[in-house]
Amino acid sequence: MKKSLLLLPLGLCMCVCLSACTNDIQEYLRSHVSENCDTYFVGETNDFYVDLFSGVREKTYKLDGVSTELIPYTIVSAKCKTDLDVKELQYCVEIDGKTYEGAFSQNPYDGDLEADLGITTSATQNVYVYLKFDNTTEVATLKCVSKDFLVSPDTALDIAVDEIIGNNIDFATDKNYECFVQVLNKDEANHLYFWLINVISSDGDIYTIIVDVGTGKVLAKKL
Repeated sequence: MKKSLLLLPLGLCMCVCLSACTNDIQEYLRSHVSENCDTYFVGETNDFYVDLFSGVREKTYKLDGVSTELIPYTIVSAKCKTDLDVKELQYCVEIDGKTYEGAFSQNPYDGDLEADLGITTSATQNVYVYLKFDNTTEVATLKCVSKDFLVSPDTALDIAVDEIIGNNIDFATDKNYECFVQVLNKDEANHLYFWLINVISSDGDIYTIIVDVGTGKVLAKKL
């Protein structure tokens, strides 16, 4: 992600009444996570920035306030850093010697070129991404940057939930809520990373918190 609401993306939950009790709200939000990114790789070629991020997210990925069954994902993303005009971009991702090949498609939320490998990737694996276009192949050796984060995704979610509750957000009893925990890559060239947490209600309310990956400080919020 890198994305602000690319959000893409337990069993189907029924509408749950949230009591006014703070502990009930905390427990509810922390148990209704529709995406949790825990591994983030970056790299680049001559013409592209390449990201690879992994974790679990909804099998049926919708921004509807309802958290459903979670499945593993690994998304590889390519962003052109030059004025190169590429009509179709193919990928070959090599993870510890095993390869995954296909063509990128556009993310419907932000337009980036992405592909979901449908697997889990760990921080210790060796990852290479080959980009193929116009009879040209470029390769990126990816580095896992999330290994250096001092704040885990679970801790970032706790910080965000506490921040939302501390701002006296009125959680309606007739709505569902779901949480998305992602890495925001603010600057591809200068490697600025943050935790991006979004809480979304079933009628479209969105609460956004950005947390520093090193200190846990809340850097920005939209409540």
